[in-house]
Amino acid sequence: MRAAAVPIRSHQNPEELNSEPLTSQEAWGLFDETAQLYLAISGREFLARFDRGTFGDIDSDPRVMRVASLLPLVRKSGARQNPF
Repeated sequence: MRAAAVPIRSHQNPEELNSEPLTSQEAWGLFDETAQLYLAISGREFLARFDRGTFGDIDSDPRVMRVASLLPLVRKSGARQNPF
């Protein structure tokens, strides 16, 4: 049985992380939960703000960078909406 995809927290060791590929639903869930954890907004809202350039220099805010680092997971198939 697969481990649930959950946001990566800064104190975790690499050995604690699940390295199996995620389904598109798991990837979206991880992205959405991470946006909620670090920025208190949904993944969909993060995408909208990111695409509008609202965050400015994302490197200046580690919380934004954590969420932005997951963008390839949800955009790999061109999906921009919650798949559920």
